[in-house]
Amino acid sequence: MIHIVVIEDEPLIRMGIRAVIAEDPNMNLCGEAESGEKGIILVEETKPDIVLVDIGLPDMNGLQVVSTIKERTNAKVIIITCQSNEFTVNSAFECGADSYLLKQDTENITYAIHRTYRKERFLDPKITKFFLKPNFKKGLRKGKLYEAKLTTTEIKILKLIACGLSNRVIANKLFITQNTVKCHISNLFTKMNARNRVGAIAQGQKLGYLQNCDLLQANIEEEAI
Repeated sequence: MIHIVVIEDEPLIRMGIRAVIAEDPNMNLCGEAESGEKGIILVEETKPDIVLVDIGLPDMNGLQVVSTIKERTNAKVIIITCQSNEFTVNSAFECGADSYLLKQDTENITYAIHRTYRKERFLDPKITKFFLKPNFKKGLRKGKLYEAKLTTTEIKILKLIACGLSNRVIANKLFITQNTVKCHISNLFTKMNARNRVGAIAQGQKLGYLQNCDLLQANIEEEAI
């Protein structure tokens, strides 16, 4: 029996998933949650095999929910979302997602669940094209062709990275988990087309995210740790 939890804020989507699960005698729905915080608690309490997580939750980013679930439990996570852009897909897997399913392809839910339960990765057929193009990032280094602006948290983490702080120290300073830090770092690396921390720092200076005064202040804070 495959035990499942659904974290999704849209009632109609939850209803559809519930109906699909009910049709399979090998699946059991342990519970549903309409927010990330409630979902994490539910997963910890019920200890399911599979968790379906929407990215666009009302209280927190679904990717953060994925990181927390993977850090605290052994559950497999399937992202279920309308977002099919390459940045979001890559970020989801970097944060620990095991499979990725689009909401418009609900007929694949059963297949995705069974495959993920067998420890096989499921990637929605409509987005596999991103991974069939090895040069999809070619040319991003020229000019300022970056996919998205950094969030406030990503900028803070970039400044702390520039000071040489480890993921553990960054997590302690920002009161978040190391997995969450890794997720944010992965996101900012992708947005800035950086291969490593040195590349991120260089791009951060070029784009104005890192100023000399910021680095000085961060160094002062580091010495105070």
